[in-house]
Amino acid sequence: MRENFKRTQESLLKVFPKVDPQLLVDLLLREQQDPLNAPIYTLEVFMKKGTNIEKVRDTILQGTGTIPSIHDGGTHVVSNHKVTLDLLKFISANEDVLEITGDYSGGAASIGARHEHRH
Repeated sequence: MRENFKRTQESLLKVFPKVDPQLLVDLLLREQQDPLNAPIYTLEVFMKKGTNIEKVRDTILQGTGTIPSIHDGGTHVVSNHKVTLDLLKFISANEDVLEITGDYSGGAASIGARHEHRH
């Protein structure tokens, strides 16, 4: 079973190299428990310096209906909304994204930024 899990994690990291593996596993488990309702997470996205943060803010607002908070001079974006694998793939496709992490928040309000960029 451990070998199967290890292979699954390796496959996920190939498809989602910018996404925290713990976030992926947690999301998959929650989707399996309730496949009809996307779980709500506080997502933290670390961006390259010089990213057009207004465009990022507008994209998040249009896609999720939420306004993100911006930290660390525009390189750390935090938002609270429903998350799916498709959304993580969409975010990951942005060349300015360095890393995506986050925590399940259910229906609770976000408590803000909690993570540090790993690299």
